[in-house]
This record gives sequence, C-alpha cells and structure tokens, in this order.
Amino acid sequence: MQMYLFLIFCALWALGTAQEFVPGVWRSHVERSHEPNYVNYGGLSAFSDSHTSLLYFEDSLHITFDNSKSWQTVDVFGEDISWVIVDQFHKERAFVTTKSGGIHVTEDQGRNWKQISLPEEIEDKERCSLQTHPFNTNFLLLHCSIMHGNFQLGTNSKKRPDSSSFMERIAYASDDAGKSFRRIGEPVHEYEATPDLQYHGTTCQFATSSRDSTLDRDIIYCIHKVEVMTNMREWFSHTYGMDIEKKTFFKKKSFDPVSNTMSTLFYTTDFGQSTKLVDELKDFSTEEIWIFPSHILGISSEGNELDHTAERIWVTTGGPFKHAHLPKGAVFSPNSIPELLSYDPELILLYADVEENEGHGKSKHLLVSDPSGLEFSFFDSITQEPSNHVNLEKLDKLKGTIWGRFSFDVDLNRSKVENMYETYFHEKTNWFQKIVKFIRNNLFYKNSCPHMESFPFIGYKRFSKSKISFDYGKTWNNLKVVDPSGKHKQRFHCDIDDVEHCSFQETSYFSSVENEPTAGILMKTGVVGENVLSLDDDDEMTFISRDGGASWEVVFEFPVYAAFLDFGNIIVSIPKTSPQDWSLKKFFYSVDQGNNWREYHLEEPTDAFHIKIVSRGSNVEVGLGHKTKQSTEYTFYTIDFSEVFGGSTCTDRDWETWYLSDGKCIDGIKYSFNRKKADAQCLMRKTFENLTLNEESCEPKDIQSSI
Repeated sequence: MQMYLFLIFCALWALGTAQEFVPGVWRSHVERSHEPNYVNYGGLSAFSDSHTSLLYFEDSLHITFDNSKSWQTVDVFGEDISWVIVDQFHKERAFVTTKSGGIHVTEDQGRNWKQISLPEEIEDKERCSLQTHPFNTNFLLLHCSIMHGNFQLGTNSKKRPDSSSFMERIAYASDDAGKSFRRIGEPVHEYEATPDLQYHGTTCQFATSSRDSTLDRDIIYCIHKVEVMTNMREWFSHTYGMDIEKKTFFKKKSFDPVSNTMSTLFYTTDFGQSTKLVDELKDFSTEEIWIFPSHILGISSEGNELDHTAERIWVTTGGPFKHAHLPKGAVFSPNSIPELLSYDPELILLYADVEENEGHGKSKHLLVSDPSGLEFSFFDSITQEPSNHVNLEKLDKLKGTIWGRFSFDVDLNRSKVENMYETYFHEKTNWFQKIVKFIRNNLFYKNSCPHMESFPFIGYKRFSKSKISFDYGKTWNNLKVVDPSGKHKQRFHCDIDDVEHCSFQETSYFSSVENEPTAGILMKTGVVGENVLSLDDDDEMTFISRDGGASWEVVFEFPVYAAFLDFGNIIVSIPKTSPQDWSLKKFFYSVDQGNNWREYHLEEPTDAFHIKIVSRGSNVEVGLGHKTKQSTEYTFYTIDFSEVFGGSTCTDRDWETWYLSDGKCIDGIKYSFNRKKADAQCLMRKTFENLTLNEESCEPKDIQSSI
C-alpha cells in the first residue's frame, strides 16, 4: 500500500513538474547593413543530424554550432554571397556561390571551406550551379551560362531578329568531387551562331534523382536545345481577365518575337567521355524530361511548338523509351506538370486538356499511369472530385498517406473588356470611386495602350477541397472535424457531423518550418466547410490531428507555425504575423502532444517580416527577420525543452503501438510506430534518429471509398 501511494505521489509530482515547466530561452542577434530601398532576407539552412545552421542574408554568411544560441560570420567569402545550399543527400556538405565568381564547398558542416576550380573557359562564374548525386559524393553536374554579345536576362531581354547576341548553356560532369570537370558535348553538329539565334545549350540530369531510385546510377541524360527567332508579329496568348473574389489579374502579351525550338535527347554513361542519342527519340524534338524514382518521362514534338496536339509522351523504366497512351480526347497540357508527379514510386501523374461541350471548351484533368507508365487513365474517376488543378503531397513517414487539394473554378460572368481599366467596376469600392477611375483611365489616358484590342473577360471564383488517402490514392476521404469541448462550435458554419458536406479545408499551403518527422501528429491551418474559396483566409484557424490525418480538432482560433520536437510529443506554435501587426510577442508550447498549451511571453516584442523555424531534438530555433532604415536584422530565439519532466527518458512501459490508417491492410501490409503515450512523463530522447516503421503481413480487403 505504501509503495502504491509512493507511485501516485511520484506521478503527481511529475505531472506538476510538467505543468510548471518553463523552457530555456536564449536570444541572439545578427545584423547587416543593406542597400537603399532593397532588403535581402536570404534564408536559414540547417544541416541534418546536427546543431549547425547557415544563415545567409545581405550577401553575407553566418554560422551557428549551438542551435542559434550564438553566431559567427564566415569571413572566407566576404560580403559577396549569391546563394547557399545544403546538400540534400549528404549531410556534411554545403555549397556557396559568390558574385565575384566561384563555388565553395564544405564537407564538415561549415568548419572548413575550399574553392572548387571551375573550367577556365567560364568567365562569369556567378552563372554556374551544381547538382549532386544521391549516392556518390564524387559525382557532380555543373551548368554554366554564357551571355554572348549584349544578351541580358530579364523581362526586357527579348531578342530581335537583327541582334547578334545569344545565351549559351554548357554542362560539365565530375567524378572526383569537383577536382576536375569534363564538358558534356552533344552528339550533334554544332549550330552556327547566326543573327536569329536566341539560345543554344545543354542541360543534364542524373538518372538517379533520389535515394528511392531504381534506375541506373551511372547514366546522365541531357537535352541539347537550339532556339531561333523567325519573325515578328503581333499575337496574344491567353488574353483573359481573371477575377477571383476581391483580386483581379491579367495576362497579356503583344509584339513578341516568335521562336522555333529544336531539342535533342542524349545520354552518357562515362561522364561525358562519349555521348549517344536516344534512338527512339532521335527523329523528334524532345522538349523536356522528368526523372522519377522508377520512371523517366519525356515530351517530344513533331511540329510547330505552338501546336501542342503534336506532342507525344515517352516513358522508360530503364530500357528503351516507349510511347505512352492517354485516354481518348485527352491532350497533354504543357507547363502543367504537378509538383508531385510520382506520389507512388510505381505511378506517374500529369495533366491533360480534354475537350468538352462538343469542342466549344476545354477542361484540365489529372491523369494517372499504370506501373509501366505507358497507359494513363483519368485520376478524377478515383477521387470523384471535378477539378482544374490537383496538388498531391506525400505525408512524411506516413506510408501510403497522401494529402490532396482539388481546385475548381466557377464562372461568374463572361463579358467583353475593351481595356484592362474596365475591370475597376469589379472592385469593392463605392460607385463614385469607380466612375472617377473609369473617366480618368478611359478619357484622359485612352490612347496609352492603342495596340490592345478588346478581349473576353471571364470572372470566376476558384474553390478548393482538401481530402486524404491512406492507400496510395486508391480511395479518398473528407477530413473529419471533431470538437470534444464544444467551445469552437460558433466558428463552424456547417454541421461537422455531416462529413460529406462539412470537413476541414486547408488554406495555407506553404510552411517556414523545417520539422522532424512525427508518429501521426500533424498541424495545419484552414477552415471548416464543404470547400474553401482561394485567397479567402478570414476564418483561418489551426487544427491538430493525432491519428495521421483522419480527424482534426481546433487548437487555436488563429493561424500559427508549428514546430515538432521529440517526434511530435512536444509542440511549439509561433503565431503568424501580418501587415496589420508584424510584432511577435509570445509563443505557445505543449509537452503532451498538443492536448494542453501554455504561453511564453517574450521579454520584448520583435518585428517579424520574415520567419524561419528549425526543430531538432529538444530544441526549436526561431529566426525573426526585420529591417530598419540602414540594416537588416535577424533576432533568434532558441527554445530548449531538454529538462522537461526532469530530463527523464522513456522506458518500454511508456510506449504504445500506433497503427497507420487505423490498422487497415495496405497492399498486404499493416504499418505502425512505437509512439509515446500522450500522458507519459518522459522524453524519447532520440535526437537525430529517424522513426522506425514497423510492418506486419495481413490479408488485404476491398476498401470502399468513403467520399
């Protein structure tokens, strides 16, 4: 009995300690002067499995070795930095490019730097970039651009046929970590520089693009492209107005030169010593290739590049390229490859235009391939969601789980706009202001754009809907909202028990946080409804899911950035600032997977025009970028939770088995994590270790979509 009372006392003491716990907070400051009317906030890049980060801003580089508690200036480069990148495949390495020319590399997380010797023929070395190999640290690809004549990049750099300037792009390969580079020469006749030449050059990629790749690790694929100007003519591309609720956008081109492009696909297996054309595509112009873990997809054209009906799709899984087939009536939509084409290593996604209404209109549809990549079908038939655009995201470490956002447009009106100023009548202003703007722009400045003809104005609203799949996209579910306390009911504009018409809809798609993986604990910003209007964030709240995305609960009635520590057992939430109030005054933290929250008030408010957050082990680094008239400043807060629960480490009795997808059998396997119990008073303390995914064999069953 005495032992039992003692254990109860210890548990209550630990609980009280957790509730009273205040994390350690360190504040540091980095400041650089900036040019008048120009601010460069740069970025924060963290090395994985380390306490080291690189901060680049205002052309200078700074480094921390202690989770941002203190910073040092890297004097090797001076104030001459163009960009900084940490190697995504090799955790000890990072590269820095300087404006004066040259690329520097560190192979010990910033403690020592050395310059890479670039080819002597490259004079402007600032226009060079590197690509690394997922498996071999010695393999590098280098691309450099050379501007011949008076050619300049930018919006005003359109060449005219009588110009003698052009841009050249050269590709090099190295198999000795950059000690030497070999130019990758194209196996075609060199193009003579004629007055109509706009561009010629070579762009290469490793066939192995990720650690998941099943393709040959020694092959490099390249496209050699030649672009020439043929004539001048007035033409309009996508002459439309787009009215999305309160915002109006326009896209209009005129008096642009017309260009013809010829591209050739080739490859090398010996780092450029020899090159060979891809036989299957040597009679076609290969416009682009995309490399995925198990497939390479190429787009070829047989005719004028403006005639996209002549484009064909080719796919290889390591052997010869073969022609892929789209559904009847579907035509590949150029420049519309989704960010995530290979959400499953065996499948490919791409967009296609499909004629509707007997040829009087087109709609955009997402297509999905079979495992061979050669036969495509409509993805819409799986999701049952009509959409003009689909964005898919694999959730980190959650096997088989895919987050989907399906956007669709609703036409409001169709009218004829004589010039862009007429759309002021769509603004949310009073009628007197509208009339004044109309008179001013149509009477006093009527001839400012005499070449602009009337064009169709299409007003529409763009909506999006969020869904989740737990079986690689075979079935999709709405995101169920729960409200155990009932205190957020007034913020919901629909019945959350009717999941078909009332579910969680994500509104913020981009994050400033570099997070460690969690065992099914997620936080996102959004609203509750049947769908959400794009650009409408008036009712944004922050939601949490502790079951891998199946159900969502409100944690804050305002948007935050969420940083996860200890695999999601500790959460730090930083309120998002806005133009109405850039000042950050406090943050919130939870040590029980987001069930209970406490506030931490900063000693003094800090303006945060730019926020960057990195979570590692038991520490969160929060960088707040702001500016004064003369300088750009970063204030860093390092938040330390290493002493929560008295620093105790979890034992076997503190674990629970948590199954992904509620224990459903996915392709014959059940997946699970060993996760800390929410009320366990301990830390996992596995800094820089990945979550271990457990697998169990099971009998698959037919799962019906619960859309």
